[in-house]
Amino acid sequence: MERTEIEDIFRNSNDNDELFDAFQFALKSNINEIELYKILLANPALSEDEICMYTDKIAKEFKQHSYSVFMWTAKLFEPLTYKIESLEKSFYYFRKAAQNNPTNYIPYIEAMNLFNYEIEMELNAHIIKFVEDSVRHVNRKSKVYLKLAEHYKLVENFELQKKYELLAQKSKERE
Repeated sequence: MERTEIEDIFRNSNDNDELFDAFQFALKSNINEIELYKILLANPALSEDEICMYTDKIAKEFKQHSYSVFMWTAKLFEPLTYKIESLEKSFYYFRKAAQNNPTNYIPYIEAMNLFNYEIEMELNAHIIKFVEDSVRHVNRKSKVYLKLAEHYKLVENFELQKKYELLAQKSKERE
């Protein structure tokens, strides 16, 4: 099986056995093109559990690409945020991406975008705690602080809004 045939299966097949066999073949053939595996993950025939299974296997096999794979998977689940389970999975993979690259601000910003301002839910508190607890690791803290300031403005906590605006300004001067 050639790479183009594997890509065609990943892109077009709706047969889970065929997808799995092509995936196994790609791994055994040492194909390490992460973009190819992203095509598999985006295949609409996969269930959410299958996406998670493939994501974890790809990240384990290609540790150097784990950040990219986790971000991709988080973004796959993001449009499904009307389902709480998908929202939680998206957040889970943004956290995994942050663990793999804690200095990159993007997973923190993306996680903040999952916050639901219309429905009070436990996950909202987890998102804020995750971002506030992790910002110390980020290289470009000003971006995360600005996102937190925006958030606190939206929830009308003007004291914390001001705090994070000041932290953003100080951080920006140091970056």
